[in-house]
Amino acid sequence: MMKLAVLSCVLTVALSAGARAADCVVPSIRTLENQTVQGHMYAKTGRRCSIMVLGSRGPMVSVRLLSSPSHGAATVQGQHVVYRSSPGFVGEDHFAYVRHGADALNRPVTKGVEVTVHVSEQL
Repeated sequence: MMKLAVLSCVLTVALSAGARAADCVVPSIRTLENQTVQGHMYAKTGRRCSIMVLGSRGPMVSVRLLSSPSHGAATVQGQHVVYRSSPGFVGEDHFAYVRHGADALNRPVTKGVEVTVHVSEQL
């Protein structure tokens, strides 16, 4: 009986993780030092979707939003930029963020990303 309970718990966790992943797809966004690049995000309407902001050769000092989306909300939560559309919204939304840090020689580096969010009922 114990094995059945553990198997049930493992299956529930695995299925829950899969459902969350199906709510959001963020292809890799390659940033360039002291430039702004375009990025894309695909999200289900009303669902949370996040971009993990990784460091480069040097330390990351801060991440901040430059512009907010028109049809939802974006926030910075630690090393993640989190987007959630307004419930029921379907279409394209946009926001931008910037990462401040340092390069391998400890010189200041800024990396910006303008994100186009493709919001739909299903992915």
